[in-house]
Amino acid sequence: KPLDARVTIAGFGSRVTLNAGQCITLNIQVRFTGTNTYVTVTNDPNSTFFTDPAEQHGVFTSKNVWCALPPDRGQGFPIFGSYTDTATGKTAKDLVLVFVNP
Repeated sequence: KPLDARVTIAGFGSRVTLNAGQCITLNIQVRFTGTNTYVTVTNDPNSTFFTDPAEQHGVFTSKNVWCALPPDRGQGFPIFGSYTDTATGKTAKDLVLVFVNP
């Protein structure tokens, strides 16, 4: 079962500042109970990326590519990644921080 998750932005780590219209690629790795190694599960069907549904920031152009839109200018917010182990029902989550220039 997943013990914890680590979400990163390709080329940036855990935070990024970008302009409206720019896109980032997200990755998620999970460490399972009993191991010290993180396994990449970005393309696993049980992995998902999302923003706060109430705030509706940006747009996902694919499963793990997110693009900033003009209404996001001047704001900072998290993008979440989660992985659910269907065998145990346990979910591991993490987040990255995105800042969009004014």
